[in-house]
Amino acid sequence: MTNVRRERTLPVAGEILVRVGERVEPIQVVARASLPGEFRILPVAQLLGTPAAKSERYLRVKLGDEVRQGQVLAARGGHRVRSPINGVLTASGAGRVLIEAQPTIFELRAYL
Repeated sequence: MTNVRRERTLPVAGEILVRVGERVEPIQVVARASLPGEFRILPVAQLLGTPAAKSERYLRVKLGDEVRQGQVLAARGGHRVRSPINGVLTASGAGRVLIEAQPTIFELRAYL
């Protein structure tokens, strides 16, 4: 019988699911972390052909709203700005909006 000690690390801060010295199976998840999702910055004012200071009035979504890919975020006349990804509208200003995708759950397995 051999005891193997192996230090496993997460790519970002997360939650440890086992205790030091606890016996684990190779496929057992020993830690979990949320990896930030991708994000997109959309130049709404430019795409609508309006000054940045006036672009907020054409938004059809509010900060914190969940948006779906293809959903209209802003409209002016015949111009439409659609979301390129699923996510949450997290910031707007200077004629731009920021959409952040949902985080990805990363699970670290013991592998030994």
